[in-house]
Amino acid sequence: MKQSITDIINFNLFGIPLVGADICGFHHDTTVELCSRWIQLGAFYPFSRNHNGQYMIDQDPAALGSNVLSSARKSLITRYYLLPYLYSLFWKAHVYGETVVRPLFFEYPFDDNTYGIDTQFLWGAALLILPVLKEKNHHVYVYLPKDIWYDFYNKTVILSNGNHFVITAPADTIPLLIRGGYILPTQMAALTTKLSRQNHFELLVATKHDQSTGFLFFDDGKSLDSWKNDSYNKVQFKLVNTTFSSIVEMNSYIDDNFVLQNITVLGIKQGPTNSQVNGIPFNGFYFNKTEQVLYFKKLNLNLRMPFNLTW
Repeated sequence: MKQSITDIINFNLFGIPLVGADICGFHHDTTVELCSRWIQLGAFYPFSRNHNGQYMIDQDPAALGSNVLSSARKSLITRYYLLPYLYSLFWKAHVYGETVVRPLFFEYPFDDNTYGIDTQFLWGAALLILPVLKEKNHHVYVYLPKDIWYDFYNKTVILSNGNHFVITAPADTIPLLIRGGYILPTQMAALTTKLSRQNHFELLVATKHDQSTGFLFFDDGKSLDSWKNDSYNKVQFKLVNTTFSSIVEMNSYIDDNFVLQNITVLGIKQGPTNSQVNGIPFNGFYFNKTEQVLYFKKLNLNLRMPFNLTW
């Protein structure tokens, strides 16, 4: 299980990003705890599948009981929620040769402490995955480079000066951190990826000094050469202070579900008294002072058209 992390990192370095190990193992019988934690990790393999040997015990989640089912459901729902971000990373890997999964030192090349880390990895530049790799552990001891980080689940901010941290990891949860300064496109998970694509989009904005950037690539999900044939949508997002804007670089793929519904902005110290969308007053926002999170709901914005949101 641990070895699989270096394997997927290496294959991404080789220019083969769509890779993943056999979740829960292939040779020898798995255990409930091993399979539960491996499913959590495997949900963040670029290629995610449970694969078993012929004479081993059954290792699908239902065969191993409610704890494994709970773990699998939570981690796979999270994967589906993040598929727009993952899909956009694959487009960038295909066109520019970038990695989908990458080691920390790719993003922090001047931090010597990142060079030997092989138990943590990133999706792109923005999402840090921290799997539990030891038996009977309910926490992970991790190194965070100097940056602003946010807990994916509870939105708590972690300010690191290049320190080690102990992060809680309940039995059904894999710790995830979002790097400040980045915007992740998401969709609510459905039973299948096809159905998930029919849900409206959301944006998860992790601020760093009141700024963030990100992008979304979207096509029909099955054509091989959509980007060569200009049959796709590509939108850049940018937050500067209290202005959130989109720049539409390509909008040739028409889909009624290419709509932005919600934006969640992390790291906001003071809530707004009003907001505007394209100069029109918008009242669908809520500020959680305790979490320092600003929520915009039911925006209903066509992503094929540029927009400005100010507060």
